[in-house]
Order: sequence, then C-alpha cells, then structure tokens
Amino acid sequence: MVAGARTNGTTSSTRPRICSRVRPAITGVTPSTVGYGQIVFVGTPDGGSIAKVTFIRLGSVTHAFDIGQRMVPLSFQQVSGGLSVAIPGSRTSAPPGPYMLFLVSGNSVPSEARIMLLQ
Repeated sequence: MVAGARTNGTTSSTRPRICSRVRPAITGVTPSTVGYGQIVFVGTPDGGSIAKVTFIRLGSVTHAFDIGQRMVPLSFQQVSGGLSVAIPGSRTSAPPGPYMLFLVSGNSVPSEARIMLLQ
C-alpha cells in the first residue's frame, strides 16, 4: 500500500518491523569502563549469528548539530559463551567518552545497548 493511503480510515504497511524479529542478547556483566586496545568478553548465546559489533558514541545534548557522535565498527571473534571484542587502539577513531555497544545479527537486528565509558 502507498504511504498515506486509506481504506476505511486505516493504513497498512508490509514493512517488517524490528520488534517482530528476535534481538541478539547480551548476557552477563560487561565492563562499564574500557581502555584503548583492550579485548573485552561479551557474553551472548547468539555468537554464531552476529554479523557486526559496533560502538555508537552518545550524542551531546548541548548542540543541535552534534559533530562528535559517531559509529565505530569493532573487530570481534566468536569464543566459547560469547564474543571477544577488540576496543579501538586509537583516540583518532574513537575519542574518549561514553559509547553504546551493540551486537548486530546477520538480519541487521541490533541488540539492546550496553553503555561503556572509553578512557
């Protein structure tokens, strides 16, 4: 159906909704603070279905245009019980500050975020 079209006052969509897909789970405790070049264990029962792991820097509430917000892809390996995730080794690719860690499945469905402070 075309967006905005009506049938008896209702609309319909055939787009798949993210809430109808199963999100990857992050289990256990993740560190609240991480350092540059550190390897972090992230527990998940969905390790085999994870296509990418990302850091997304939290936005700034003081500016309408936030040039500091960024997405940083992280390298990872599947290990027993989860993933071994490499934190960036340089402040150039990931300035210090708070980041949301996401696991993203092969179907492009993200996990719920875990917040980590990169120092």
